[in-house]
Order: sequence, then structure tokens, then C-alpha cells
Amino acid sequence: MKHRENSISYISSSLSIDRGSGFQENSQNTRNQESSLQEPTAPTLEESVEKKPILSDFILSRLQSILHSLRGTDNVVKWMVVKVALLRSIRAVERGKFSRRHPQSKKQVPNEYDYAVMEAWENLGGKPLELLPEELHDESSHIYLGRGYGLREWHKKQRKLKHSEASDL
Repeated sequence: MKHRENSISYISSSLSIDRGSGFQENSQNTRNQESSLQEPTAPTLEESVEKKPILSDFILSRLQSILHSLRGTDNVVKWMVVKVALLRSIRAVERGKFSRRHPQSKKQVPNEYDYAVMEAWENLGGKPLELLPEELHDESSHIYLGRGYGLREWHKKQRKLKHSEASDL
């Protein structure tokens, strides 16, 4: 209903009643519409440069505390160990910025925010985080079998079991 009210107010503001000939468009509104129909300009250099995600001070302090707790270990630190420790110590709003697993392969698909956290880890003095290839989702090797594929396979298996039981009797 709100959308309808907005469209009615737009129509009423763009039209004015002319007592002699009925409705007539406001010339100012038609000029504004014509200027908005012009072709868009090319983005500037500043707009075309990719912007890195900005990490909050809270995330940086949590990274610092995780780094401090792992400082004594000489092992290579895995990204997933740091990510899990970080996710357990931050609020839900901040957790939403991190990547999620791929729905079918259940492997990691890191996003820009994950890479920014990895870079911040190295800048704080930590060793480079290990991100194993077998933990990452490989788009070329994964075949999407469609929605409900597992259920269809389960039904096929049940039909085969039912027919084999019937033939055994």
C-alpha cells in the first residue's frame, strides 16, 4: 500500500491541473527526468579501485589476543584454527562478514573479508596462515547434481530394497 501512495504522490506532483485543457505536465519535472535519462559516465579512478574491507578495532584486538595465545607454538598456524577462535569470540554482526562453507562440498570459500583478516594477522606479527588446498572448494571439480538429489537417490535405494524383498518371498 505504501508503494501505491508513493506513486500517487509522484503522479500528483508531476501533473498540475490546467482549468482550460485538463492535465498538463510540469516543465520542471520533465527537465529533471530528461537529465536523469542521460548516459552514465565512466567511473573515476577512485571508484574503479577495489576497496578492501575495513576491520574494526574489536576484531584487531581479538586477533592480537589469539596471536598472543598462540605465540609459544612453533607450528604452522592454520587459517581455520584462527577463524574458529575468532568466530567464537566476536558478536553475531561481525561473524556475518566472514565466509561460509560451500553448501554441497562443505569446503571453505574464502571471501575478501577473510583475506583481509589473514593480512591483518601477518601485519600484527604472526606467521602467514596456512590455507590448505584440500580445505578449499574447487569449482572445477564439483558437479552440481541439483536440488533434492540425495532424496531422489534415497528413494531409488528404497525401491530397490522393496523389490528385492518382494522377489525373495
